[in-house]
Amino acid sequence: MIIGAMKNRGIEMLIYIAGKYNDKTPELIEQNVQKALKVAEILIFKGHDVFCPHTHSHAFSPFLLSHDQWIDLDISILRHCDAIFLLDNWKESKGAIKEQKIAKLLNMKEYTDPFELPVIGRK
Repeated sequence: MIIGAMKNRGIEMLIYIAGKYNDKTPELIEQNVQKALKVAEILIFKGHDVFCPHTHSHAFSPFLLSHDQWIDLDISILRHCDAIFLLDNWKESKGAIKEQKIAKLLNMKEYTDPFELPVIGRK
């Protein structure tokens, strides 16, 4: 599906997941990825389209782009989304804080609980 294709097409939403990625150890990074993945799975199961930067970039070499370049890439995708989902650790991430501010400027819906989004099913 083309990013942004869901915009203004009823109640389906393209939801961006924002939260902490980087951490002190590879194990803690993996925990952050798994946290984002669990929320992404719930939202997809409920029928929404999701962009999860944690899983999008996790398998890439950490030297492919700088941290700021990854954030810029993520924000270019965020601009096409309908809503932002803030993980419980988002305030611990400079990138997620920036993403939340941009989402707010774009008047996006903001969610923190996956169960507040409706089940819409898949076509």
